[in-house]
Amino acid sequence: MKAKYFNVFFIVILILSSCSTYNESIYSHLLHLENNINPINEQYPNMKVIDYGNNKAYEFKNEDSDTLAIIIEGSGFISVLGWEQGSQFRKGGLWFYLLELFKDDCSVLVLEKMNFEFGKYYQYDINFRKTYTLENLVKGYSVTINNYLAENSYSKVALLGVSEGACILPRVYKNVVSRDMISGMVSVAYGGLSRYEQLKILAKSPLEGINDVAREVFGNIDLYKEDINLYPHSIGEFLEYPYAWWNSILNYRPFDDYREIDIPVLFIHGELDINVPVESTKYVQDNLPGKPFEYLIYPDADHNSYMNSEKTFYDLVTRSREWLKKL
Repeated sequence: MKAKYFNVFFIVILILSSCSTYNESIYSHLLHLENNINPINEQYPNMKVIDYGNNKAYEFKNEDSDTLAIIIEGSGFISVLGWEQGSQFRKGGLWFYLLELFKDDCSVLVLEKMNFEFGKYYQYDINFRKTYTLENLVKGYSVTINNYLAENSYSKVALLGVSEGACILPRVYKNVVSRDMISGMVSVAYGGLSRYEQLKILAKSPLEGINDVAREVFGNIDLYKEDINLYPHSIGEFLEYPYAWWNSILNYRPFDDYREIDIPVLFIHGELDINVPVESTKYVQDNLPGKPFEYLIYPDADHNSYMNSEKTFYDLVTRSREWLKKL
């Protein structure tokens, strides 16, 4: 569930940039942005670091708009904006693609992970490995959102989560004090099942791309779960992530929070996803039929890409824009 998802975020950009027009020149320009490694203050002179103690965010203000997009990135060990290497800055995640496409339509707030500093790398930081948990992620993001919304007024606020960000999206929403300010949410590539349930499904999935070793690991998740439970605060790792992260997230079911949520939510998922199975989103669809939730599920999309076919791409753009206009 890593945060290097260009195509996932590119689609999300189009969801929020309802006034933008897609064409090949924009697409090429977005690809070019990744290669710009000039210092961040030169690339984005209007960026403002919002600091609430140990919780930070990066604001890109549009003074002419009263709409706000709040972005919760996927998992990872690097500051959400990227990392500094001497005088160079290498962007990470897809916040810059998002920003470029809808900076003329709304303000953007990119949330930083708890205790992270701009431009830093944390994979081998012991304190980070111990504190990288669902509870701390939710707490940090909620503190930032609550403080920011208390200081700023918008007519429309959209919360967007991708992968790990989508996993904790409903829990973050429930921790927002001024929930009446949230117009809707977008959940990309996660759904409602726990990570434990997802791995069980992947172990038996007929999808290609899951190698035999991975299937064996997924199929024996109960054995790994015992070890994780025995050492919940260990800095050791399973599938690249610390035990503390797994202990906090393995049994969390976003579905249980969605049962208590009644604002519009758009779920987007690909049936070829071998990281988070599409069954996780279909479970919400099948079991919460009375909610104001909508679903875009594509047979030729995976965890990272919704651009495997031109038909899928344009269908998603068209339908997601229609959804946004109804908020």
